[in-house]
Amino acid sequence: MRCARAADGVHAIALFVAGRRKAVYSPVLSDKAVKTIYRLKQVYKKPMTEIADSLIQQSLKAVDKGVICEVCIGEKNNQCDECCLK
Repeated sequence: MRCARAADGVHAIALFVAGRRKAVYSPVLSDKAVKTIYRLKQVYKKPMTEIADSLIQQSLKAVDKGVICEVCIGEKNNQCDECCLK
């Protein structure tokens, strides 16, 4: 995951497929979120990437995966092994 400040002052994170340098998606984080993750980095002495990944993994546990899985199955998506919701 890479972080860069966009021209509008908002931080963008480009996610990369494991082991590959191909950008998949670039979500935009607010300054507030980035500053919070930075504070967590300072306290836990871990990279911001690791902190952000952990937060995302934990929040995904609260998602109703049944609805999401139905959509993927309907689209004949065969990447379930790479999904955090499996």
